[in-house]
Amino acid sequence: MSRQTREQSEGIHVQCALFPWHNPPLCNTCRRKRNLMHPLRFLNTLGAACALLCASNGWLVQNGYACSWQAELVDYTTQETTHFRIDDTPVKIPLVQADQGMNVHCSLDPSEVLSIGILKQQKVDIVCRYPDDQMITARAITIFDVFAGDTITHPVIVFFSNARKYNETLYRLRVDCQ
Repeated sequence: MSRQTREQSEGIHVQCALFPWHNPPLCNTCRRKRNLMHPLRFLNTLGAACALLCASNGWLVQNGYACSWQAELVDYTTQETTHFRIDDTPVKIPLVQADQGMNVHCSLDPSEVLSIGILKQQKVDIVCRYPDDQMITARAITIFDVFAGDTITHPVIVFFSNARKYNETLYRLRVDCQ
């Protein structure tokens, strides 16, 4: 826009603001343009805000929901602690102490992230099988609220003891989200 055209345009705006009855068709055109600019600016601002919100939401889901499932097995007879990282494949943990009457095989199986509205849920199923086909099943769960950014984790701790001495713990298995 040239300087002369800009000065004329500014002069018309001032003239329309001070004397709207002087040239009604010109003032109506200016008024229509002015009234159209506010919704367009609002829509542009709204579009930019939505784009930023979606981008930050994606960043939060990818970076804020970093749940690394881990298992910790404590052997009370040897006082050894073994750490297991639970990835996409099931982790097999044998709990065998024949002299103590212990023969259990546990499998830890993580699931994919499940989206329910603004919540993201992930779980790890713990299935421990005894030689006589009895089983213990437990589930560790973590829930991430995308909107609030809160994480709620329900870890699992399972104690294994001797069948003859039930109050003597031989193993402790803890599954948690770090």
